[in-house]
Amino acid sequence: MPVRKPGNGIAPSDDASLIHDEDAFFETFASESHVDAETLRRVYYVKDGRIRIGLTKRALGKTEADSNRTVATLLAGVRWYVNGDPALKIGEVRDAAGVIGYQVSRNLSKHLEGVSGTQAVGSGNDKAIRVQRGRFDEPFQQLIDRLTAA
Repeated sequence: MPVRKPGNGIAPSDDASLIHDEDAFFETFASESHVDAETLRRVYYVKDGRIRIGLTKRALGKTEADSNRTVATLLAGVRWYVNGDPALKIGEVRDAAGVIGYQVSRNLSKHLEGVSGTQAVGSGNDKAIRVQRGRFDEPFQQLIDRLTAA
């Protein structure tokens, strides 16, 4: 059985998903999300061709639930605005949290039910959130504003 390598929780780990043009990536992200590219670069960065969340655990939120929802919203934003993919699996949030430096508890599934502008779908290990068209833009923009307000 192959050993699973942790990803960044945002994009599949195959070579086709690598970001080859960082400026074009952020230009697309900014255009689709209506958040300027420089502001997005204060929250995200590219390393080894993959997009990462450039925040500390402390910046994510005061509680574990807040942190989990923040990570999920940030990941869903990239998926939705850049890739057009509305779904984000619970395992991807778990992986991204590990990269940032914290381990999520068993409550992650429950926390993801409260991600604004999304709907929880599936159950157990197949649980995911799905972006709701027309309802995700405002919560995403408000989160980015809050994270970059300093």
